[in-house]
Amino acid sequence: MVDRIESLSLALLLPLFVALTGLRTRIDYLVSDKPMWGYAVAIIATAVVGKLAGAAFTAKASGMNWKDSFGLGVLMNTRGLVELVILNAGLDLGILSPTLFTMMVLMALITTFMTSPILSYMKIRRSREKDSADGFAEGMKRFNPKKRDSDKEKD
Repeated sequence: MVDRIESLSLALLLPLFVALTGLRTRIDYLVSDKPMWGYAVAIIATAVVGKLAGAAFTAKASGMNWKDSFGLGVLMNTRGLVELVILNAGLDLGILSPTLFTMMVLMALITTFMTSPILSYMKIRRSREKDSADGFAEGMKRFNPKKRDSDKEKD
């Protein structure tokens, strides 16, 4: 029963929700008012730098190398469906203006769509592609600094 409901929601309701969000997005508000594009770019830049830097620096502080830290920051930068739900609720409640809603939807789309090309450019692959089954444990040590320290003490 749950599988049928999940299949129905993924096949029918999710595309309808995304289409509804697209219909509510008013690009014409940005086209008719040139200074709004500057605000849109500022929102996108702030969102990218804030989330990417925060995640990357935190990952580096926890012991990851810079390449993996930056890769994690890029992955955390995706917003996607959850943000669209919040934005639609904000528009319905009158918290967001249609213009701000449009800017935020653009930000969510751009930050989501830029993830895969950046990771490809950085040559970051899934761990299944670069780690064997034995290498998985070594890869997981990056996420557990205490385990790494105890291994050094054994050597």
